[in-house]
Amino acid sequence: MDRQTMLRYLPDPAPSNLAIYLSPDAPLETARAEIEKVAAGHRVLLFSNRDLRAEAVRIFDRTFAITYALKPSRSSLR
Repeated sequence: MDRQTMLRYLPDPAPSNLAIYLSPDAPLETARAEIEKVAAGHRVLLFSNRDLRAEAVRIFDRTFAITYALKPSRSSLR
């Protein structure tokens, strides 16, 4: 999306996220430690792609837990 279009609908110009791509041989924990050192004193959350996906699935499952609990079983439909 064009930045000007985005700012029309989301007027806060401050960056809210950043994606960092590591080379396949880069150690994740070393990169994380370096980012944490640079970001010290700032409110920054760090998630690996794997962790972010796992959290999204966890939230999705939790969101629909009540739906699953209320769904009638097949035996009760007979």
